[in-house]
Amino acid sequence: MTKKNIIKDLSSIAIICAMYVALTLGISPLSYGPRQFRISEALILLCFYNKKYGYSISLGCLINLLVNLEICARASFLIPISTNIPKSTTFLTVP
Repeated sequence: MTKKNIIKDLSSIAIICAMYVALTLGISPLSYGPRQFRISEALILLCFYNKKYGYSISLGCLINLLVNLEICARASFLIPISTNIPKSTTFLTVP
């Protein structure tokens, strides 16, 4: 493999990786949560075209995971660890 081919392969891998991350983070309210809808998963079909795109999809998934962990870590400070239930609260019980 020549140096030109290596640079061409690395740049195409980087572009596909960036597309995966942009598509996932672009619709992040739909991408993360109990029901996930990711348009970027359609890029997995590129792996059937050429195996080298598997690296870009894997790297894109890793970047999205790290970004999601950072978002969750920052949001965890907003959620109280324990909720205080007032003493005047009544609970309904079924006999």
